[in-house]
Amino acid sequence: YMKAKEKLYYLITNYLKGKYSTRAFCNEYTQVYNIDLDKKNLQECEFALLESICKLAERFSPFQEDILTNDFFIDETTFQKKLAETIKKFENLLD
Repeated sequence: YMKAKEKLYYLITNYLKGKYSTRAFCNEYTQVYNIDLDKKNLQECEFALLESICKLAERFSPFQEDILTNDFFIDETTFQKKLAETIKKFENLLD
């Protein structure tokens, strides 16, 4: 049984390996982050990383109409690009 923080890192690692679709990753990640994670026990930089990824995941939409009608939403290509940028900023945490 994984703790919420471990599960988030597991999801990130396995998404990057192609084991999750973007939609499944975003749904699972936001649920674990928003409901299961005890944010009080995170280090500041760790919180910044996990929070940044959650905000990105909340913006992903598989629906073209969302992306065309509301600039809050991002498509899969943009999500993957922004995720890579975010991870690069915090790469020392994901070793």
